[in-house]
Parts: sequence; structure tokens; C-alpha cells
Amino acid sequence: MIKRPGKNLPNLSLYGLNKRVKAKEAKTGPCLASGIFPESGVILAAVSGGSDSVALLRLLKKSAAQKGWKIIVAHIDHGLRKESSEDALFVKRLARELGLDFELIKVKVKSQGRSLEEAARTARLKALFELAKEVKAKAIALGHTADDQAETLLTRILTGTGPTGLAGIRANNGLLWRPCLHLTRKDLEGYLKKVGQKWRLDQTNLEDRFLRNRVRNHIIPLASDLVNPKAVEAMGRLALICQQEEDFWLKWGQEQFVKHVRKNGTSLELPLKWLKNLHQAQLRRVLRLALAQTADLNQGLPAAYVEMLTDLLQGKAGRKLDLPRGIWAALEPDLMRLDSQSRPHDFTTRFHGPGCLNLPHLKKTLILKPAEYQGRLTARGDSAWVPRSAVQWPLTVRPPKPGDRFQALGAPGSKKLARFLQDLKLPHWHRTRTVVIEGQNGIIWAAPWSVAEKTRRKEGESRGLSLRLIDTPGQGPYTMLFDNHDPG
Repeated sequence: MIKRPGKNLPNLSLYGLNKRVKAKEAKTGPCLASGIFPESGVILAAVSGGSDSVALLRLLKKSAAQKGWKIIVAHIDHGLRKESSEDALFVKRLARELGLDFELIKVKVKSQGRSLEEAARTARLKALFELAKEVKAKAIALGHTADDQAETLLTRILTGTGPTGLAGIRANNGLLWRPCLHLTRKDLEGYLKKVGQKWRLDQTNLEDRFLRNRVRNHIIPLASDLVNPKAVEAMGRLALICQQEEDFWLKWGQEQFVKHVRKNGTSLELPLKWLKNLHQAQLRRVLRLALAQTADLNQGLPAAYVEMLTDLLQGKAGRKLDLPRGIWAALEPDLMRLDSQSRPHDFTTRFHGPGCLNLPHLKKTLILKPAEYQGRLTARGDSAWVPRSAVQWPLTVRPPKPGDRFQALGAPGSKKLARFLQDLKLPHWHRTRTVVIEGQNGIIWAAPWSVAEKTRRKEGESRGLSLRLIDTPGQGPYTMLFDNHDPG
């Protein structure tokens, strides 16, 4: 685990670089930033062969003995450049010179609708996290610099980011550790020249077809020449301030979620009354947090998604909004629903006797179990009881399908199940998540809405079958039959 600065540390300025570290750098050259060091153990250093990562590796090696680190050098070969094999060989030789272990990982990059840069980054991080888990690394060290921070912020500003995007790159984020964020690329290249260390040049960094390269090669130099010679430092200060703001808002948002937001199956339910009473700034934070949880992402969600959800709130119940990454949102009479699953997978299962079936899309488990009549019957809810005479094994548990007919308890006749659910004025999400329990002569329970009229208990019937949906969050799919049972 990476230790965050404690309360006894001196006040930290840009990227946690205090006066003591600045004074040391003035004498000895670049060093790793203070206040964010991992514990002793394995540090996985991601080294591409460029100046930033090569300098990072040498700085890590210089501090390894004192900090108790074992450095493992990881090189990811995307196979996107003709020189990639030469880069790998260079990094391998460097690791050997420094007496360090070396790991080469080859990955295949599939864009799948994303930019090549984004796809390569995703593949790279996935490979690094898998290796870090294998070697039990305390941190994955990355060679990002103050220039990378400035490029990130300007790219986001010019493409329409919100306050969250202005937080930029964090020095430590989970396993990811960036100890050179306080240093410029020029600082690191000067250090490498001083110690006589060569590095590899990536010619694609000069190509203007990538947005980041255009920002790096044209906009930042222009800003430094015409606006502020220390534009890169200024961007760094902005990122640090916004990170502190984000930490505050994240804590506030998490507290609000505990109070107001309900997890229902695969979706989040956000009460409309609560949402509409929030200040616009609070609303944006809540919606962003909800989107991140729904898509299982902590970053990369454009501000435009939040604005689209804000617009949806102005509409009437029944409106639905489809967003990229498989996310959708819908307005129901008293809540906004966010989900990333359009409809549940087919969970059809046949039971020849009592048992249970986990339904991950509902975060519930269905339990079929013999039970005596308890003196009460309910038509609607997560539990039902049907008499033995109404149970004809095997029973099939499945989603609704077109053409299903159903006569609810107390109804004068049968109708299409879809029409029955519509008449209940159920939102689409609830209708598609109905669980059908069907016997040999038709549906006996459309859970959790109603048992069938044919399951009505007759005078004197006491033995039967209990049907219950119980909450089981976080479990994967399984089916289990009970060993000792009375199937009839």
C-alpha cells in the first residue's frame, strides 16, 4: 500500500514537494517526491525506454536500498511500431546493467471504437495490474512528469472537461505511483545526460495526428512563450487544487449515496425529490458518481454525459436516455434509474424438487422449499405460498417470454402476462425483471407481482411450497437442490 502524507509531515506545496526536497534537488539533482513513498517490498517499474521512464528507473534504483524496495522492471510491447523489439531489448539490457529483474509483456491492442492511444493505455494498464498481482507489488511506478500533467489538463480543457477533469493525474492512485510529477521532462533529460545514460526516442511523439502531441509540441510552447514562462508549473498548481476539491466532493457524495441512493439488482435508484432539491453543483457531483459506479469506472466519463442526465431530469416519467459504454438512464414516477444492462440474461432452470437459484441480475436468490400453511396469503411481494395440489413437478424458472398468459389471484380471467404487468403501471425495468415460475399446467407465480388464481388454497389444505426471493448481493450464479425434501 502507498502511504499518504501524514499529519506530522511538513506542509507540502506543488505535488508534495516541500522546501527540504527543493533544497536537496538544488544540490544533488532530481529526486523522488516526498510524502508518497510505498512501503518496503516489490516495486514494479513500468519502463518504455523513453527519457521519463528511464530516469524514473535510475531514481528508484538510487533509493531502493534505503527504502527496502525490490525493483522489477516491466516493459510492455504493444507491437504498434517497427522499433518495438529494439525498445524491449534496450530496456532489458538496462535492467541487467542495474542488476534488476526484467519482465517483457506483449499485448494486443484492439481499438473497438476507441482511439488507438486509449486502447493501448487500457491494454498496458491491464497487463501491469496482472503482473503486479502476480509479484505482489506494493506499487506500480510510472514515469509521468509535470509536462504530462500540463498536457492532460490542457487537452481536457480544450475538449470540454468539468471540475473533475481538472484534477488531472494524481501522484498516487491505488497501486499506481507517479513519483516524478513534480519534475519536468527537461529536468529528467538533464539528469540522464549528467549521468551518461542514453534513452530511446519514440518518433510517434512528433506526429501531429495525435491530439496530445499537438498540445505538447505546439500549444504548451506557445503558452510558455506568450503567456507564462512557467505555464507547466501553473497547470500543476491547478491540478493540485482541483484534486483537493475533488477529495472533498467525493467524501460528500459518498455520504449522500449512503443516505439516499438504493442499489436494486444491477441498477441504481436515485429519488427525484432529492435530486431536484440539490444545487446544480451538488447535482453534477452526484450524477457523476452514479455514472462512475454504474459503468464501474473512476475516470474517463465525459462531462457531456452528466449534462445529458441533467437534461433528462427536466422531462416526464417514461423518458429513457441511452449513453455510450452501455449505460442507460430512465425516469420513473419517483426516481431516476441508472443501469448498464438492458435486460437480464436467460436464467431458465428446471427444478424436479425443492432447491434454490441465484439470480445475480436481481441480487436475489429464489428458494423453493416445502412449508406448512401459516394462516395468511399475499398476492404480491417477495414471498408466496402455494398448496401442494397446485405444484406439478418439474417446475421451470425463467424470464417472461412473448405469448405468456396469466390469471392473477382474484382476477376474473387470464390475459397476456405483458398486459397484466402494464396494467400494474410498472416501469419497463421492473417488467423485464419479472421471474416466472411455471408448472406443467402454466404459470403459478409471476414474481414478485402475483401468484396465479389456480394456486388459491382450498379449505383444509395445509401442506405446500414456499417460494421466496431473498437478498443475496455480490454472489455469482449457482443452482442447488435440497437433499432432503418432500417434492409433492
